[in-house]
Amino acid sequence: MYPGVIEALNRAESPVYIITTKQTRFVEALFRGFGLREGAVEAIFGLGSGSKISVLKKIFAMERHRGAKVVFVEDRWETLEAATISLLGANIAYYLAEWGYNTEAARRKAEAHPFTEPISLVDFTGKMV
Repeated sequence: MYPGVIEALNRAESPVYIITTKQTRFVEALFRGFGLREGAVEAIFGLGSGSKISVLKKIFAMERHRGAKVVFVEDRWETLEAATISLLGANIAYYLAEWGYNTEAARRKAEAHPFTEPISLVDFTGKMV
């Protein structure tokens, strides 16, 4: 787990959804082991929940989130770029996690893209409040 992430999730003021390609039960166990407080994460959408884009669409369809701004932080440039195309016009801020599975070239693409920007771990944890 990256430094500051659990603390940031524990103090988040808005609903947090985790969308991952990992199995939900493993993510839940990992979070519990690192001290994530009960209820800090609204839901974990793991393997078998659908694509990250389809899950984002489900979240947008929830009545309680109509009109809300969503922040999508992703560590794979290809997934982030696909989301900007598939969800064009949606009220989403798109960030490429600099600490994830990407390269300097991917970070440069995120900087150049009109709808995305790279985000550092420090900035990410700061935005959670």
